[in-house]
Amino acid sequence: MNKYLTLCLLLITSLAFAQKNSIRGSVRDSATNEPLAFVNILINNSKNGGMTDIDGYFSLKHPNPVQKLSFSYVGYLPLEVEVNSSQSVSIKLVKQTIALSEVNIIAGENPAHRIISNVIANRQLNDPKNMKSYSYTSYDKMIFTVLIDSAHVDTTKVADSSVRLLKELMTRQHLFMMESVSEHKFLYPSRHHDKVTATKVSGLKDPLFIFLLSQSQPTSFYDEVITLAGKNYINPIGPGFDKHYFFWLRDTIYSMIPGDTTYVISYKPLKGKNFDALTGLLYISNRGWAISNVIAEPYRTDESFTMRIQQMYEFLENKQWFPVQLNTDIAFNSVSVNGGKPLGIGKSYRKNIRLEPDIVKRELDNIAVEVVSDAANRDDLFWNKYRTDTLNLLEKNTYRVIDSLGKAHHLDRMTKVMTSLTSGRIPISVIDVDLAKLFRYNMYEKSYLGLGLYTNNRLSRFFSLGGYAGYGFGDELLKYGGSLQLNLMKYKVLQLKLKYSNDLEESAGTRFFDADEKPFTSLNWRSFYISRMDRVESAEASVQFRLLQYVTASAGIRQAHKEAAFNYGWVEQVGDVSVITNEHSFGYFIAGFRFAYKEKFVRNNSDQYSMGTDFPILWLQYTGCKSGFLNGNYTYNRLDARVMYSMYNKLLGKTSFMLTGGIVDHEVPYSELFNGNGSGGANFSIYAPGSFTTMHPSEFLDDHYAAMYITHSFGKLLMRTKYFEPEISVALNMGTGSLKNPQNHRYAGFSTMEKGYYETGIIINNLLKSSFSGIGICSFYRFGPYSKPEEVSNLMLRLTLTYSL
Repeated sequence: MNKYLTLCLLLITSLAFAQKNSIRGSVRDSATNEPLAFVNILINNSKNGGMTDIDGYFSLKHPNPVQKLSFSYVGYLPLEVEVNSSQSVSIKLVKQTIALSEVNIIAGENPAHRIISNVIANRQLNDPKNMKSYSYTSYDKMIFTVLIDSAHVDTTKVADSSVRLLKELMTRQHLFMMESVSEHKFLYPSRHHDKVTATKVSGLKDPLFIFLLSQSQPTSFYDEVITLAGKNYINPIGPGFDKHYFFWLRDTIYSMIPGDTTYVISYKPLKGKNFDALTGLLYISNRGWAISNVIAEPYRTDESFTMRIQQMYEFLENKQWFPVQLNTDIAFNSVSVNGGKPLGIGKSYRKNIRLEPDIVKRELDNIAVEVVSDAANRDDLFWNKYRTDTLNLLEKNTYRVIDSLGKAHHLDRMTKVMTSLTSGRIPISVIDVDLAKLFRYNMYEKSYLGLGLYTNNRLSRFFSLGGYAGYGFGDELLKYGGSLQLNLMKYKVLQLKLKYSNDLEESAGTRFFDADEKPFTSLNWRSFYISRMDRVESAEASVQFRLLQYVTASAGIRQAHKEAAFNYGWVEQVGDVSVITNEHSFGYFIAGFRFAYKEKFVRNNSDQYSMGTDFPILWLQYTGCKSGFLNGNYTYNRLDARVMYSMYNKLLGKTSFMLTGGIVDHEVPYSELFNGNGSGGANFSIYAPGSFTTMHPSEFLDDHYAAMYITHSFGKLLMRTKYFEPEISVALNMGTGSLKNPQNHRYAGFSTMEKGYYETGIIINNLLKSSFSGIGICSFYRFGPYSKPEEVSNLMLRLTLTYSL
């Protein structure tokens, strides 16, 4: 009995002691009420204490009664407050009005450099991506709201009434909100998979919106290049850090664990350096010289779209620092809502973290993000298992109000329309309108107006049936066609396609099996300049399928009758007689493939979308004709090849390569050969990448050729001022080719490229820029064997047009 009494007394005493010497609370910005992450807190004027978590909360314990708390945070005035143990406190810190980091001078060796050097020396050990494997469950939440500056609102003025109403609305709800739960697996070196098991989007049912969260910021802060919202920034803890960034040791945080110390270091680009830089705070633990917390944002805040990130790490299983929470703030600087600033606030919490679990390689295929079929139908019981806290009143109101608006105003349909703009089609009920069939322009046909209608997934996921018709005002001819596409397997990995058309095709052009006609694709802008066309009636059948993991392939047959729509005659021998013709029939067998190593996809219940790859992409296509096959009159073999690749250098910018080539092994009419791929001819119009800007489209003709197009973009590295930030690129294009017996091609003037064709250019993008597009200018110069005697004739000026869709 005495033992039990003693045990109870000890338990009561320990509980009372713990309650007496613990304190919790939160720290926020006094002006914006924004939570402040990683604020240093000292207890009773000692060196011991702790810091706030990534959401601005803290919970501290101390051997002695807690009577005083000291708060220090970079960029804010220090604060000391008297407290009573066991109470919950709410602290507001005031921002400093002077940025001391601008005037501080460090004499001698910078102590922060020694710490950063240790971090870099241990970065391979501390980077989670160098682990054998890991897995975790992630709960993500993002809200979109409007930040109203109350100092600029005069409620007595009629002009500010809409601002006042918006401010009142933002006190009741957010503009938009979404949540997701996903299971993440990683296997060294680069295999990863996110299985989205739940998603909830205010006003919408399309679960692909969660993809914004999964790709908005890097999962760790150790890469040499940090990508935020698709833009690359040099990491301050990368090689050569002291040549790019200025570091300042701002604070030292001592843990209750003896010898465990965290150093707070601010960073910003060195004065006079022009590169895409970050600024913020690094919290470095001397336990492994690893990042324990990080705050980062672009140094320049005049971009139309910027992002601020916070990451919190924990030392798990006493062996590995691992990010456990990520915060993302998105600022839409070029958009205004009644004078307010739209803001996205995202939070990602990682739980059930397992280090080096057994993961089978075949479990992680090229589907990087997979949304399960019932992800959008989870009930509150499921969500409450993963939410770190219950939804507050604003969040509940956002779902309630926006869901009702979404249903009433068909927001799902509107978002699908916006998404379809990038794919080239607009859905109207069960029908898609093909934008490429509405209007086109080229030098032969001039303006074309038409209509193309195709069934979509709302009618059936297993087939698409449609057709088009249009009229060319230059050639005064009607064009038309139809197609049937059968999706024989889910996600369109196996398709049967049947097509018929009576239309125009570029003579001696090159077209790969997966080419598209999206109106916003710059590689298609060369079509504006095409002047030599064939009138073609054709029927074809093909099968397109996924082959292995990274290969898309196609095989099919095609029958075509072609008539040259320009002054041309093909000379061929019929017995002892030379015959000149301009109409020819062909029977084709066509097979091709596209190889994209480590290409990743995001997949929902019905479709999948490419996320691209960091490796070169290869196209190879074979075309075979045999006399008598499908009523064809010619026998030949043709091979087309293309390679595209872009690589990024953190100090120099982005270099893009495109290599093309082809060969035809027999003498054939003009339509089956290769033109020079030029986009010249007009004096001043739109620049078409991936072509020869100073070359007329019909200037050359070859039966085998090779070409290389190299463009290096410096971005804003060469010129950046407060009001003028053009993006400068340089280009070098080269080509060579030859043609057997050119005398057999009559009337159509052309040259061959045996001597080699060369041009160089300078491109200045975004001289005028909006949130979605930019206009610039470029100039190209032709030099070498095919340059013209008059120097001015070797120059070509173009407008450049870029999109940010």
